[in-house]
Amino acid sequence: MTVFHKTDFVDLDTRIVLSYGAKYGTRPSLRARVELNHKITELALPVLKKILNLPEKLWVRVCFLKAKRLSGRYWDYCTAAEVDARLEPGTFLEVLCHELVHAEQYTTGRLSWKTHGRRNVNYWDGVPVIIEYREQPWEIEAFRRQKDLADYVMKNDPEINKLLTVA
Repeated sequence: MTVFHKTDFVDLDTRIVLSYGAKYGTRPSLRARVELNHKITELALPVLKKILNLPEKLWVRVCFLKAKRLSGRYWDYCTAAEVDARLEPGTFLEVLCHELVHAEQYTTGRLSWKTHGRRNVNYWDGVPVIIEYREQPWEIEAFRRQKDLADYVMKNDPEINKLLTVA
């Protein structure tokens, strides 16, 4: 069960959740990094909401992702982004930006998916796309924009810039 605290809300429609496992888990050595990444999320979201076309209601979950080679993911059906709390803070911010680019792509309708039989097929600008991960146009765009967005956030929020230079 997810329990929300007053500090979990950026505004009425945006919730930041620090997973129980990340906050109280068996890795006390990571606790400081987890808390820092949670703080970065709290500070970055208001800046990103001003420049990205994000869904009206948005969840961001800072958690330990179990899949190998997975730093983040976006679930369009519940408008939720998940970012791995174990990442270095600079990388964490870039992955957060990357996932929120996907949120924007779904919100604007450029990216969508449909189930065909047992398979989900992604659509880019209404055209079905079945190609390798790094060749997918939505991933190319997200990777291209993540660094610029992270730089923009650091430039427009001195506290994040300070947190990242200390880390």
